[in-house]
Amino acid sequence: MPGVRVAIAGEGITRTSITDQKGRYSFSGLRPGAFNVGASAPGFSQSKDDSDEAVEVPARGCGEINVVMLQNWPGVISGRLM
Repeated sequence: MPGVRVAIAGEGITRTSITDQKGRYSFSGLRPGAFNVGASAPGFSQSKDDSDEAVEVPARGCGEINVVMLQNWPGVISGRLM
């Protein structure tokens, strides 16, 4: 999904990025350690399964995490069970 704001925090730093047209994002120059990842976009919320999920970045390596975004639907569904 393009245009999603992705934020990472950990090891004393906080950074943000915006996903590209294919929904990809990256952060370079990170020190090894654990980083919490969060994502946001207008009209969407991050899946609770992905909330505050941490990714481990090893020395001379990279970590990867996919985030699921759920569309927020306006309105209320009502009905009656019989």
